[in-house]
Amino acid sequence: MQPRPYDSKVLFEDVWYAQSRAWWPIDRWHKPYRISWFASGLTYRHITAENATDFTGGTAPMPASGQQLSWKTTFLQRYQTPYRFNDIHPLAARGMRLELSVSPTIGSEWVSLVRFDAAAYSTLPGLGKQRWMVYGRLQVQQGDPLAQDWIGLSRYDAIQVGIFQQLPVPIIFSDASRVRGYRRYETGNAVAFGSVEYRVPLLRDARTTLLGTLSAGAITLSGFVDAGVVWTGAFTGGQTSQAGIGVELKNAIQVGPFTVLHSVGVAEPVLDRPRARSADYYYRIRTTLPF
Repeated sequence: MQPRPYDSKVLFEDVWYAQSRAWWPIDRWHKPYRISWFASGLTYRHITAENATDFTGGTAPMPASGQQLSWKTTFLQRYQTPYRFNDIHPLAARGMRLELSVSPTIGSEWVSLVRFDAAAYSTLPGLGKQRWMVYGRLQVQQGDPLAQDWIGLSRYDAIQVGIFQQLPVPIIFSDASRVRGYRRYETGNAVAFGSVEYRVPLLRDARTTLLGTLSAGAITLSGFVDAGVVWTGAFTGGQTSQAGIGVELKNAIQVGPFTVLHSVGVAEPVLDRPRARSADYYYRIRTTLPF
């Protein structure tokens, strides 16, 4: 049984799958501070939405059951120079990720779709050790996916936990982008998302320890602008835009040998009509880099 956030509740899916996937490191050994890899493979999934009726009349489409055979290809490259506080405030980092997933038409109960996902980020110099962080992502999807496999903008923050630095990607429990300042879904066939942060290191160590194993480490302050556009067609048809501005405090918690980055912030929507605006106070757990 696999739980996942969906709408304002938790969707429980009974998932059976078989996977064959190959992974090739490209320049891990002869390019300093850079990791590049390519992966490709075939996955079969049989999904049953156990509590689909709980979402009747909700703001998101009712979850569906079905089967899917998909071929997914991924290219990822990351560059990051060594720094003691890379977990919370990397000084020099950039990355790029390209993904293509194809599920062919097999039968009426089978998922059929093509999805392309491209993302990139980079840190840029600021004053002293302050840094700009720029991130952009583009997703396009055509076909007939399950309702719960939508693309668009989420009302919840994606949870990301980067436990080991040697992992090529963080552990991700949700992969949808959210414009901070908004708490509603926007779904479609194409979505563009961008974020710009100005990150300021405040404290190298909060000097707080609990039970000898949990300690609150470095703290940073960020001012940010998020923006996203969702199209109901592949850049055609209707479109919906969101933009938010705010500030956020990030803190690195050390739990034994592991580091978890969490943050609190407040954001304000800037595209809604004045009477519809309200501040969004939030807490989230995310890695300092998008992937």
